[in-house]
Amino acid sequence: MNDPRRAMWMMVLFTVLWTAVEATAATLLARYSAYQVVWTRYAVHVALLAALFAWREPSALWRTGRTGTQIGRSLLMLVMPASWAIATQWGVPAGTTMAVFWLAPMMVLAWAALVLGERAPLWTWGLCALASLGGVVLFRPSSPGGGPADWALLAAPLAMAASFSLYLVVTRTLRTERLRTNLFHTAFWVLVALTPVMPSVWITPTPTDLARMLLVGALGLLALWSADRLAAAAAVSVSAPLCYLQLTTTIVLMVGLGEARLDRQHLLALALVSLPVFLLLARKSWPRHVTEPA
Repeated sequence: MNDPRRAMWMMVLFTVLWTAVEATAATLLARYSAYQVVWTRYAVHVALLAALFAWREPSALWRTGRTGTQIGRSLLMLVMPASWAIATQWGVPAGTTMAVFWLAPMMVLAWAALVLGERAPLWTWGLCALASLGGVVLFRPSSPGGGPADWALLAAPLAMAASFSLYLVVTRTLRTERLRTNLFHTAFWVLVALTPVMPSVWITPTPTDLARMLLVGALGLLALWSADRLAAAAAVSVSAPLCYLQLTTTIVLMVGLGEARLDRQHLLALALVSLPVFLLLARKSWPRHVTEPA
């Protein structure tokens, strides 16, 4: 399949759902370990898949000829929150972590070239660079420490960006697998890795918080479904610049909830991160602008 327009709209859906997942999860992280929130998210994810598909052909959930790739891709979804937690423990400012993370769409282009042989044009790189600058304006990163050695602390934010970007690229390599199988493996191996630590971090959630955890799991499943579909529809380099829509929706949500004021900093950041989105979605036709190997 080579349907760039479908890939882009699936990325739009993915970023909106991603924003909803992050906003809901943020209400839980002050009271629960990030690992508990992640474990619960993927437990709900697996339970929903089982309810939808296991009654008909249960083995279709896990049967795959790409077991190693499935496990590796799943664990990238554990590296992301673990990297955030480690960066926080190391004292890396949150703004710095997020500014570094938003190099991820450029990393998608790099991984796609290395792993898939995709060759995105220079203007795609330029759009991503411009939007990454918007992330810097928005988050205003600062030095992670007081000396040159402290820059090594950026390893955790870089790992966070690398794991997310590589997840999208590896998902493209699994486009011939069943959708339900990809979604099952994405969640299952995170559960396997995190279950042994749950007794040491588990706090019984209140009914309200449990409902929020269930919502995170349901929205997360839909988000990963859209990520799988965008990767199947076209080269990931096509939709990579639209990742920045997540920053746009986050700014709008924060302003709407009264958590941020739309000052000049936010307006400039909004303009920089939104420009690639508008330029790409406004195109009336989509030539094969990303070169893939035959």
